[in-house]
Amino acid sequence: MKAEWENWKVKAVQGQGLWLGLLLLGLALLLLGVRPLWQSVLTKREQALQLEHRVERLRQFATHWDGEAVQEEKRLLTANARKLEKPRLREAWLDELERTADRCQVQCLQLAPLTEKKQKGKDGEWLEVTLEGNYVQLLTFFRQWEQAHPGSWTENGTLEADDSGRKIRYNGKFHVVIKKSSKSR
Repeated sequence: MKAEWENWKVKAVQGQGLWLGLLLLGLALLLLGVRPLWQSVLTKREQALQLEHRVERLRQFATHWDGEAVQEEKRLLTANARKLEKPRLREAWLDELERTADRCQVQCLQLAPLTEKKQKGKDGEWLEVTLEGNYVQLLTFFRQWEQAHPGSWTENGTLEADDSGRKIRYNGKFHVVIKKSSKSR
């Protein structure tokens, strides 16, 4: 009887090992199959969270929307566009250049429009300018002019420093674009 018991014990242990191996193999296959699904679920969850954040930002934007302010901005843009369509007189450009120079503490030594002969067939208005100031003042002047008149540029400009190096003189030509009204064509 003891031999049968020992025989049965050996078979049981061998059977358990077989079952344990099958169980581990099944678990490994399950993990290999579930992992891509798990990654997909995590990706979808992240996308859903991003979408929820976007919807929340849109909701916040919609609660602060002011239709009257938007209409006022559109009206101002239309009025500014109409002002830009009107051609400006040569004197207006001269005055504007002088005012900008005064604000920047730059001296206008010469400020004159070029005659038709000197322009050589170039379009727009050309102003011949001689300015004097220190480096910072001239830099500030050019920055302010560029911000106020983005369609203008300088040509044939030279910078000369005096003997002390404190004053710099700019000699050049300003090209100012005069936009004509579409109604005048």
